[in-house]
Amino acid sequence: MTLDEIIQALAARPTAPLTPAGPHDPALSARIHACDCAPAVKAGLLLWNDDLDASHRLSQQINSPTGSYWHAIMHRREPDYWNSKYWFRQVGAHPAMTRIAQEAGATLRAAAWLANGRYDPFAFVDACEKAAHTADTALLQTFQMLEIRILLEHTRAE
Repeated sequence: MTLDEIIQALAARPTAPLTPAGPHDPALSARIHACDCAPAVKAGLLLWNDDLDASHRLSQQINSPTGSYWHAIMHRREPDYWNSKYWFRQVGAHPAMTRIAQEAGATLRAAAWLANGRYDPFAFVDACEKAAHTADTALLQTFQMLEIRILLEHTRAE
């Protein structure tokens, strides 16, 4: 399975939960592992497939802002909110955040994690933590998928 075919399969799946119970498609995780692509791309694909453990094993070995970003998202989804914020501090102002804010800003202007045209990943972690106690996560899930998609596009281009 090619990288583009894996992305198509992931894009066709239902919106990923904020906190998954396990891999969405274990067979797809095996295909991702076999894919001829960079470790950071695999970490992102595995995260999109809700395979948090496999994504974590890769992202914690990637010493770059992008690796730290995948690591931060993984901990947010785990959920380990404090650890997610730690990794977002390692990320700093990642270039993908500008595009995330631009694309999300058109539809999510009032979201607390989008202010003054900027994406605040710490506010998004807080929103996910707060939502863990409610059933109203659709907006957060939509934003999360946008974030994963854009970060994956950025990671592929690196």
